[in-house]
Amino acid sequence: MSAIPREVAHPAVEDSFSAPVRTGASISPDGTRIAYLAPWRERLNVWVESVDGGYASLVGVTFTPDVFAAAVDFCGISSLVTFLRTVPEFVKPHLINDWYLHAGDPSDAEQEAEPWARSPISRAGQIRTPLMVVQGGNDPRVVKAESDQIVDAFRARGVEVEYLVKQNEGHGFVNPDNTIDMFRTADHFLARHLGGQQPAGSVCPGRTP
Repeated sequence: MSAIPREVAHPAVEDSFSAPVRTGASISPDGTRIAYLAPWRERLNVWVESVDGGYASLVGVTFTPDVFAAAVDFCGISSLVTFLRTVPEFVKPHLINDWYLHAGDPSDAEQEAEPWARSPISRAGQIRTPLMVVQGGNDPRVVKAESDQIVDAFRARGVEVEYLVKQNEGHGFVNPDNTIDMFRTADHFLARHLGGQQPAGSVCPGRTP
């Protein structure tokens, strides 16, 4: 029986290179770089979100830092190793036929190196793309520590990072006020890096310092 090749999110990033508009990317004015706004459940013009999408966004800005003008990560995984160790107990039985199969089991010393090598945090030394990170403070699936560690890595290198945390949200936002704030903040963030225009005197409340 042949081994199943391990692939996690990297093909999604490659798709954005070959057909950026089709995959929901936004092109910079000079036509040379893109902000990765990949489709989420086939809906275009929604930035990358959740376990797969947010991780793909972070892969893009760490593994291919010269390609993207900016990126938005919504509750994404920064380390496959720490993610797989902190998922809720009721999720762990499903990891055997899913994440362990395609990413590797970090509890196995022989396999741990592979998920680490596929983790955005392992490429922290290459970070230079401006990033916005959105996180729910009560997220049980992708815990806040996943976002904290990639934000810390960006700030340690002096790279701009916008960090929006809503303590009363979990894995995905359900509060309308929080959702509006998230879209407003992302709009301003992307406008700065893609040549858009921000309303004069406008502010983006709710960001962490």
